[in-house]
Amino acid sequence: MPLGTRHVITGTLRRTQRGHVVEVDGGGFWIVFNTPWSARHHCNRRVTVTGTRCGFNELWLEGMARAE
Repeated sequence: MPLGTRHVITGTLRRTQRGHVVEVDGGGFWIVFNTPWSARHHCNRRVTVTGTRCGFNELWLEGMARAE
């Protein structure tokens, strides 16, 4: 996947030493940058994030909502 591509990812939001991370079902994770302070309300819950890929497994956040 090339840098700058847009992604919609669903998984569990966690707060780690690296910052906010979305753990994807089936393994793997995305490090999420540009998370707002309000993201703390979503920690340890399933979320859907939308963003632009800015590294190997890094995403620049554009939007976040609770997953259904």
